[in-house]
Amino acid sequence: MRYNSYKTTPASLPRYNRSLPVGHRVRDRTLERTQFIAKVEPICQAVHDLLTEAADYTVADGEKTLWAKTVRTCRQLLTVEPALWLFITVEGIELTNNAAEQVIRPAVLWPCKNLS
Repeated sequence: MRYNSYKTTPASLPRYNRSLPVGHRVRDRTLERTQFIAKVEPICQAVHDLLTEAADYTVADGEKTLWAKTVRTCRQLLTVEPALWLFITVEGIELTNNAAEQVIRPAVLWPCKNLS
């Protein structure tokens, strides 16, 4: 059976997206890290299941459809999956990428401001 890439995300994932903002509670110490891990574990498992399901599909070598690209991307993500969740298991890793975004912001905005 063939699917389009945009249809691979189940309707249930948006409810998981609402669970992630509890990270700020870990930072301000109103939520224990063990409680945070317990809240996030079902999300990690759901993502793993989706990646595995998509990666199990067969695609031909050299196939360039959106579906084939999605399958290959899921396979690649599965090879580095533990790294996706380091922010959960390792204390001290920022839960967002806001600090990195703030560092590169001037470099990203400079061409817009100076070359237009």
